Amino acid sequence: MRKTLMLIALATVSALFVAGCSGNSSTPIEPDPGGDLIAPTTPGKVMVRVQGNTVHLTWRENHESDLAGYKIYRAAGQPSFQSLVEVPSAGYYDRIEASSPMIVEYKVTALDQSGNESGYSSSVEVLLDTFDSDTTDPKDEMGNDY
Repeated sequence: MRKTLMLIALATVSALFVAGCSGNSSTPIEPDPGGDLIAPTTPGKVMVRVQGNTVHLTWRENHESDLAGYKIYRAAGQPSFQSLVEVPSAGYYDRIEASSPMIVEYKVTALDQSGNESGYSSSVEVLLDTFDSDTTDPKDEMGNDY
């Protein structure tokens, strides 16, 4: 009888322990199966044009219905890419002051409204040379300022 009573007491304590731990915040939470877990497609055909101290990036537009925009990454003078800016459409102008020739590299990702981010696009690289910023002002083919 004594052994039976101890087994019942241990089983009750174990059940209370398991029940008390079920609300523990360190327990991993499964993703909501109804939530959007699919990242947008990777932006393609990234192209770059340099005029003076302005780098103009363009890429093929994504067509996901929940597309929120794009994130631009840049590596300038360091080996790792840093997040530069998020933009709503498929184009970006980056003005860089270069005191000496430098290679600048860009990559682009797509973002959706659920916070999913695509993979990186192919990188594009430009060589920025030194220039006089007072005399170099980029203009498009029609003579309009950027």
